[in-house]
Amino acid sequence: MLTRRREEFLQQVIELYRIDRRPVHYTAVAERLGVSKWTAYDILCALADSGYLEVEHDADRKVGQPGRSMVLFKPTDRAFGATAQLVPTGVRDDWLSIKEHLLSKVKEAKKRGVKPVIVETLSELGNIKSPLLFCAYMIIVFVLVILALEHGAEGSIAGYLLFMVTGPQLVLVLLAGAALALVLRSNQPQTIALKNFESYVPIYEENVRRMDKGQQQALLDLAKSAVRVFSE
Repeated sequence: MLTRRREEFLQQVIELYRIDRRPVHYTAVAERLGVSKWTAYDILCALADSGYLEVEHDADRKVGQPGRSMVLFKPTDRAFGATAQLVPTGVRDDWLSIKEHLLSKVKEAKKRGVKPVIVETLSELGNIKSPLLFCAYMIIVFVLVILALEHGAEGSIAGYLLFMVTGPQLVLVLLAGAALALVLRSNQPQTIALKNFESYVPIYEENVRRMDKGQQQALLDLAKSAVRVFSE
């Protein structure tokens, strides 16, 4: 379980890791949080046992005792997906509120129908400046388009891509391609009002490619949440 205290330690590891993309020593985390190095070590080991951190041993970075290597910690994909640290500080508050807002749209789509919700979601894109938030809106559109045209949930194309394919960037790009392909081959294009939809897809794909792995994982988690909400 990721408690608030453990999340604090995990956030510090991610922050330090993002500086130079190198595994982090537990003493660096201890210094940041003002705790003993042994406390930091124990908690980071617990996070590693839970799959949030990967342990590495660097024989070139000695700890002062002959024959012993330095124990280092590196965040895993699960770590990036579990902490708000993966979202840039400047949009973190917006991300949390936007995520809640977008998932509420998925719930609305179940009650009101997909078409009006897609229209509303696309209409809001003109006011979005952040690449991350832009992609978040597009992901909701992609998921709703796929679920509407496939008439399914976790067993649909969206479910397969999100829960079976690995690699955040690959999945996010394939999700866009699947939605666009379904729209283009649909015999009833009028059922999905997609003004500017095609022109937004290349912008979305370019934004995704420019993001770091943490941001991509945040978007992937949003997409998975959207599918689950729709299937409830």
